[in-house]
Amino acid sequence: MVAKRQRCMARNLENMGHVILSSLNHALAQDMLHEIQCLLITIQFNKCVNLRDIRVFDAPAI
Repeated sequence: MVAKRQRCMARNLENMGHVILSSLNHALAQDMLHEIQCLLITIQFNKCVNLRDIRVFDAPAI
C-alpha cells in the first residue's frame, strides 16, 4: 500500500515538473524542478516516508 502511494506521489510530482517547465521562466523552472527531484529521491529511497510530511507550497509570484 505504501509503495503504491509512493508511486502515485512520484507521478504527481513528475507531472508538476512538466507543468512548471511549460509555464514558468526557465531559471525559475529549473530551480523548482530541482526541489521536485529531491522529493522524488526521498520517496524512492526512504521506504518509510510519511506522505503527510511532504508540503505543498504556493507558486511564487511572477
